[in-house]
Formats: sequence, C-alpha cells, structure tokens
Amino acid sequence: PGPRPDSPGLLRVVFDMETGDPDDVLTLLLLGAHRSVELLAVTITPGSQEQVAMVRWILRQLGLSRVRLGAQDWPTNAAKKCMQGKFYDSFGRLPVGEPECEAANQVLHECCDEGTTLLTGAPLHNLGAALRRQGFRLGRWVAQGGFAGEGVVPRHLQMEKFAGRATCATWNFNGNIEAAKAALESPAIGRKVLVSKNVCHRVVYDSALHAAFGMAARQSEVRAKREGRRSVALRLLHSCMDEYL
Repeated sequence: PGPRPDSPGLLRVVFDMETGDPDDVLTLLLLGAHRSVELLAVTITPGSQEQVAMVRWILRQLGLSRVRLGAQDWPTNAAKKCMQGKFYDSFGRLPVGEPECEAANQVLHECCDEGTTLLTGAPLHNLGAALRRQGFRLGRWVAQGGFAGEGVVPRHLQMEKFAGRATCATWNFNGNIEAAKAALESPAIGRKVLVSKNVCHRVVYDSALHAAFGMAARQSEVRAKREGRRSVALRLLHSCMDEYL
C-alpha cells in the first residue's frame, strides 16, 4: 500500500493504540512528526473518557483535529480508569471538541482501504470488530505482536531471555485471541507484518536516543514555519521523556 492521488507521496496510516505503557503515545507523536505520513485516524482501547481526552488534546496540539478519533465500543468504556503513572501528567486533556469520538470499528471500516496501512499497538478488539463489518478491506496491517524464536531466528541473534524458546505469549495477541486469529487468517487484509516481541524488547530508550530526539526537536524549531507540526511533536516527545526518565 502506498500513497493515493489525493495525498501524493504520503503514506496513509491509521493507528490503533492503548495507554498501558508510554510506547503508543510516543508512536502517536512520531507519526505526527513524520513528514511522509498522512495520519487518517486514531482508535483507542479500551476507550476511556480520559484516554480520548488526552489523544484529542495531542491531536489538537499537532494541528490534526481533522483526524478521525474512535474508541472501543464507545462510549461503553468511558468510565474506566486505565491511565496511571507520571508519564501521562505531561499531557493535557480536552474532554470535548474536535475531533468528536466515534465507535472505533466504524472509524476503521470507513478509513481503511487497499491503500491504507493500519498500525496496531494494542489488543485487537477494534480490528476484530471491524473485520466483522461487511466490506472491510485493508492494504497492510503492521502489528506489534507475535514471537519469532528458535527455528526462525539463529541462536546467536536471539536475546538471552528468549534463548531457545520457540513460542512465547504476547500481550496484544493474547488480549483478544479470537480477534488475532481472525486478523491473521483474513483475506480482507492484503499484507500482514508482525513486529515480534523479541524485536520490540531490543528497543531501548536511552540517554543517546533522548539526546538525538532533543537535537531533532531543536533543529525542527529553527524550521518551524515549514515544520510546525514536526516541531511541536518532537518537542512534546522530548519534554515528556525528560520528566519520565
């Protein structure tokens, strides 16, 4: 899947996220900062009011109020408490306003097509629900989930904690096994790319990466007139990790 005529040169992306850990919020900021990405929609699991208010605030800060916003079974899970820790104190909340929140499966059904990439960083409740809607189509699904171990990855390249293991449970796929199986088997999805657990666990946000993001944020501020959204996104990312580390 690639760009369409109405967005020349841009990769059309829908992002399905959760807030159990900071990584999905950082991913949202990176998608907002990327010059080659057109962010079409963000869907949230489980879809609490506070999650929706924070994501809406981030989208507003990035000038992305036109991006569709969806939550799992909205508003069934609005009262849930699922954001804990000081990391989330770095972001504001926008309880009402644009974009309005909708049911995530409807947003996915209407925003995904053969030219779209869906990136999932959460249990697959929303994708599973979208697959049950008639006519759902998706060009590429990139999922944080699955495991590549013994028999796939050479022993010398295996992480020590996974050495010799052929299987390993993963949070996102095990969070909704039925939906994971449906997505992996679905002919409605053109290409399926799994970023496995042992790949994700190799990524470390250390002082060197933090310094690199700080430099990128400063460089982008110099070009703020041309890169306003990128500047805001990188500044938010660097400042929130400054408080978190």
